[in-house]
Amino acid sequence: MFKKVVAGYLENVAVLTIDLLNEGICFFLFHQPPFPEKARKIKIDDEEVNDGKNSQSAD
Repeated sequence: MFKKVVAGYLENVAVLTIDLLNEGICFFLFHQPPFPEKARKIKIDDEEVNDGKNSQSAD
């Protein structure tokens, strides 16, 4: 008897946890603020960008 009651409680907790996780995931995916247009445009200049990634050592 006691095991059935505990199993019922654990089942309800598992279902509630899954429902909350699903709601959280959906909220995260579908309630994002719009991405700023300025951040999408990458400005490419004729000048070489020296950010350390493409720098060459001077020999």
